[in-house]
Amino acid sequence: MEWQEIDDLVDTTYAAFSEKHGSEQIATKQALRVIGYFLNRNRPENVLEVGAGLGTITSFANSINKRYSTYYALERNSWCQSQMRHQSFFQFIHLIDSFDKIPESTTFEFVIIDDLTSHSDIQKIVRCLCREFVIVIEGHRYPQRFALISYLGKLSIPFRYISIGKSKDSYKGACVILSNEASIYKKLNLYHSLLRVRLGLLYMKFREIRARIPIRKIFGLR
Repeated sequence: MEWQEIDDLVDTTYAAFSEKHGSEQIATKQALRVIGYFLNRNRPENVLEVGAGLGTITSFANSINKRYSTYYALERNSWCQSQMRHQSFFQFIHLIDSFDKIPESTTFEFVIIDDLTSHSDIQKIVRCLCREFVIVIEGHRYPQRFALISYLGKLSIPFRYISIGKSKDSYKGACVILSNEASIYKKLNLYHSLLRVRLGLLYMKFREIRARIPIRKIFGLR
């Protein structure tokens, strides 16, 4: 999937879910773009989403790829669960309300965190990670990020992390944590991937500006 396709999917998904009741805290467009890039780049088979809410990310992820072997969406709020059950993607996912509902043998190479997670939750997430993994935290969510990084370090699990979209607002941007074992992210490939993410986000920002301002005005043409 090309950048423009991902960007168009971001716009349509965000527009659809931002009109729903209870949409005040749905994932930002920037976070969706980051998630979309890494899902499209890695093509994971097993995905865990923590804090599915109304299903914005769930819908977006299942539009990028409908061939996940396993997609677990964890949401503890019963009202949000009822909203997700009416979505077209529901047949492709396992909707759960507790980590205990995940079989012990199940592991994930891609994890999306979009919820306030306790230290106990962090431990459960780390225990079910594959050797090669990608974790995307929607919004910077500094407490969750530092708790996760600290626990990975405590277990001597090698990793790198990328902060995208610098902001004092902890709910804007995203944080990506990558295992050192993931071959496509070793040294030079990591920086190549990061560069592509940043260039892609710049391209998408340019499209937003261009949509608001005629192209002739951008370049000072009459």
